[in-house]
Amino acid sequence: VEEEGYPLRCILDEKEILNETLPGNYTKNMVKALVYKTLEHCSGRSLPWGILTGIRPAKIPLRMKMQGESREAMEQVLQEEYLVNEAKTRLAVDVAEKEYERTKGFDHEKGYNIYIGIPFCPSICQYCSFSSYDIRSYKKKVDDYLSALEKEMKYTAETFGDYELHTVYVGGGTPAILTADQIKKLLFTVNNEFDINNLIPCLHYIIYWLFVNYFVVFVSKSF
Repeated sequence: VEEEGYPLRCILDEKEILNETLPGNYTKNMVKALVYKTLEHCSGRSLPWGILTGIRPAKIPLRMKMQGESREAMEQVLQEEYLVNEAKTRLAVDVAEKEYERTKGFDHEKGYNIYIGIPFCPSICQYCSFSSYDIRSYKKKVDDYLSALEKEMKYTAETFGDYELHTVYVGGGTPAILTADQIKKLLFTVNNEFDINNLIPCLHYIIYWLFVNYFVVFVSKSF
């Protein structure tokens, strides 16, 4: 029953390597940490990002910074709860503090940010938890996806027309999997549909550096 906790078992190569009972109020991070420590013991390997491997780590200290937490508190959470090593902890907190300084003047009530997802990759990493598809199997679907994405961007621009756009982020997946023409079409849509005049300074001209077929493609507001 819930008051007695939940059993957690892990089997590796037909051998039980973990058999624990979690408390009834267990959290997802408790499960991750227990499994990670078990695999760390079995393999003799430690990962620098701990249970944040494959996840954008700076968002956690950034959220704490916005809540008024100290640097020491951020570092403690990253190391004790997420099992991040000391060097990566400092890096994550440094990035969060810089991001906080760049965005603290934004009007979060009347502003918004755009994330454009390109859910295709050359191959799928075993640890990845993001929604992504092998380009070798879905190559014929990319143009259809971009057409649907264009419709969604137009809808978003209309819906948030009274709000101020702060940032545009293209992620994935692997955005560089797109061809140069596909990237150009995507960024033309961003430029045409959204008011990009109030982006943070480093994005004011929307310069995207994307590696496509071993070339760097520069696409800016002036294209």
